[in-house]
Amino acid sequence: FNDEYQRGMVSYDPPLTAPVGTAPAYLRSVTQAPPGAVGLDTYRYTLQFSREMDQSIEPQASFASVLKGTWEGKNTGNSPLCGNSIRHMTADLAGNIWIATYDGGLCKYSHQGAWSQYSFSGWPEHLFADELGGVWVAVYGGGLAHFDSNGAVTSYTTANSGLPSNNLTFAEKDQQGNLWVATDGSGDVVAAKMAPDGSWTYIAKSTSPLQGPVNNLVIDNQGRVWFGNGTSGVMV
Repeated sequence: FNDEYQRGMVSYDPPLTAPVGTAPAYLRSVTQAPPGAVGLDTYRYTLQFSREMDQSIEPQASFASVLKGTWEGKNTGNSPLCGNSIRHMTADLAGNIWIATYDGGLCKYSHQGAWSQYSFSGWPEHLFADELGGVWVAVYGGGLAHFDSNGAVTSYTTANSGLPSNNLTFAEKDQQGNLWVATDGSGDVVAAKMAPDGSWTYIAKSTSPLQGPVNNLVIDNQGRVWFGNGTSGVMV
C-alpha cells in the first residue's frame, strides 16, 4: 500500500531484505481479534505498516469473507434471512448485523448467531447505528424507527411527530446529536433535522436550491451536511 499512490508503484529487484527509508509504506501484517474463522460477527483488525503513514491520506485495506477460495452465501433458501433484495446493512456496537431488505422487512443476525425479523409498513431503505448501541431505520412508506440497545422500538411518522414525510430514503446523525432525514421529494420538504430536544427544522424545495429526491447525505468533520440529489448532483 502506497501512501502517495499518485506516484505509481515502486518495484525493487532484487527484493528488499530490510526496510528502506525511501520506500513507500506498505502493509506488513494484519492481526485479527478474536482469531479464528470469520463469519457474520464483529472482528477487529490491526494493520501494521512498514513506517508511519501520511496522516492526510487514509490508507485502505479491503477484506472478503473467503475460505480456501469459496464464498459463504446466505439467502432465504438456506438461512432465516428475511429477504433476498438487500437495501442496506450495518453493524451495531454489540456486533449484531442488521439487514434491510426490500422484500422481507428488517432482520438482525445477533453476535450469538440468532436471527430476528421486523416488519414495517413499507420497506427499510437505510440503517445507521448510533453511539449508544441503537439502530435507526429510515423506512420508505413507514417513517422512522429506532431500536435502542435493549431492543425497545420507537416509531416516528407524520401522524405522531414532526417528521415531514413517511417516504424516507436516508437518515444520519451529526456530532451535535441532531438527526437528519432525507425524503423522496414527493412533497415540498426534501430533508429535515430533529434536534435532541425533539424540535424540527425543515429544508423545502420552495425555499432552498435543494430539490428532491435526496438519495443520500453525509456530514463532514466541519459539521457541513452534503446532500446527494436524485436530479441535480450534490448540494452542501
